[in-house]
Amino acid sequence: MSPLQIQWDRIRRRWVLILVIGIVAAAGSLGASLLQGSTYTGRAALTIVSQDRAPEQDTVLAQGYADYFNQPSSQEVLRRSVGIPSDVGLNARIAAASPIVYIEATADSREAASDSATKMAVALRDDVNASLGGDAQQRQIDALNQQLLAAQSVGNDAEISRLREQINDIPSTNQLQDLQLNAGVAANPTNAARNAGAALVGGLLLGALLAMALGRFENRIMSSNEVRDRLDLRVLAVVGGRRRSGEDARNEMLRALMGLTNPHGMPTPGSLAITGPTTTRASKSRVAVALAGLRALQGQTTLLVQADLETEPTGATELSSMSGVADFLAERGDRRIDGKVFSNGRALLVAPRGSKRDDLFALFSRSHVSRLLQQGTMLADLVIIDAPPVESVEGQVVCSAADRSLLVVEEGETRSRDASAALEALARAGGTALGVVLVRNPGQLTDPGFLAERSWSPVRL
Repeated sequence: MSPLQIQWDRIRRRWVLILVIGIVAAAGSLGASLLQGSTYTGRAALTIVSQDRAPEQDTVLAQGYADYFNQPSSQEVLRRSVGIPSDVGLNARIAAASPIVYIEATADSREAASDSATKMAVALRDDVNASLGGDAQQRQIDALNQQLLAAQSVGNDAEISRLREQINDIPSTNQLQDLQLNAGVAANPTNAARNAGAALVGGLLLGALLAMALGRFENRIMSSNEVRDRLDLRVLAVVGGRRRSGEDARNEMLRALMGLTNPHGMPTPGSLAITGPTTTRASKSRVAVALAGLRALQGQTTLLVQADLETEPTGATELSSMSGVADFLAERGDRRIDGKVFSNGRALLVAPRGSKRDDLFALFSRSHVSRLLQQGTMLADLVIIDAPPVESVEGQVVCSAADRSLLVVEEGETRSRDASAALEALARAGGTALGVVLVRNPGQLTDPGFLAERSWSPVRL
């Protein structure tokens, strides 16, 4: 299975978390946009005019002035010099490839935006021109203009011509000049819907990344694809998944196991051990009972061997008190299964746990279990064993004696390392894995009820 499919399964399993993160991000962005309200941007324009320089050179110089204005240090000095508050946003840019410098101020009102743009443009102009000696030039120009006005008042054409030539000859290179100190104010829309949409998309992406990270570090079996990827086994049945109760839950479980009653590598005649990690003990026992009962309903004689002596008993109290597996394994000499297997009068046979509770290491020897299964196959087409967890010594003995083993894994509960350890233990014991039954919502897995009958009669070979 591809890594992409594994990540998709992790995202799919946590879609609620992802959706919640996306909604929270969108709601936060929408609220922030509405609280911020509308803003306004005022503009003022300055320019550079040179008679002896190419226009593109003036553009480069204008860009340099804009960069100078945008520097935080120099902008703070200019801001303080004209008293512009810190909550007013300031920016300088040039107009395309021209020597025009736009000073922009963004504020909460039109008046504040316009006034701030004008003041900052004047401050930049004066700061640059003063650094270039512009004050002395301006004083010289002012004096010549006064002389020009006096000459014009008396009609002295020769003096007027001379003064104009002097004024034109004064260089203004590199200096900023006013183009339009009040170039207008524009309203900035809040774009609340667009911001909320972008936040929703970002939140969903963040949630997806979080879901993948949780799946990676949690390291649990979350889907059939992960079973195939990590255990290299087929998932033969998926049990559960919907929250049901009573007869509906029972029918759903039997329907999911229906495929296992048909030829599917089943060792018929023979024996099949139902096992798994220790954490799946309850689910494993219910799957074993359900599979045996379902085969019996279809008319296939099936023997259920309850070999997990430490699990909680299910079904009828009559079976719980009868002789069974433990009693057979505790006998010495020529053991017989007579009186330790019981029938409901139809196709279901059950070998209950029994009453003996000797040392498990003494009870579960390979020869004892093999003899039990050999006699069981003489009574039924298939012996289904509710085996102990395969990591235990007794579980390995039972699985090694069985023809095939079926692993039960709980989706979202079984850790990958536990499932892998169970498979490795089965391999060490010499058992053969048929496949995996994946249990969803293990807490909702109900007792199939096949052992709840009150009439059980002993069976003899």
